[in-house]
Amino acid sequence: MIHARIGMESAGMEDGTRHDIDPRGKASKRIWLMTLLAAAMTIAFTPRSATAKAKKSELPYVTIDHPQFIPASQATFLSPSDILIGVTDGKTAKAYPAAILAQHGVVQDQMADGPIAVTW
Repeated sequence: MIHARIGMESAGMEDGTRHDIDPRGKASKRIWLMTLLAAAMTIAFTPRSATAKAKKSELPYVTIDHPQFIPASQATFLSPSDILIGVTDGKTAKAYPAAILAQHGVVQDQMADGPIAVTW
């Protein structure tokens, strides 16, 4: 084992004397403890999202994931002044009442080309 001695010059010493420090002494123990403390603090303060699987986000509303549709002639609950958001892919047309979207935030639906999300 190689033993090293580190010399430090005190800043306030007028005579330029050196003070030898033994690296196996209290200073090395202090550095080891500070390193251990820093590692423990890093682990303790790491956000949970970085250490655990992400949870499904809690939204302030309940989304509609698989809407059911009725023919327009049966939508007697709608009035002429109601706002509808329409989506079409050229073959299929769907209408989403804005009042229902406002309550649920988003509708996740499926069209022929793939999934869509409708929001108001």
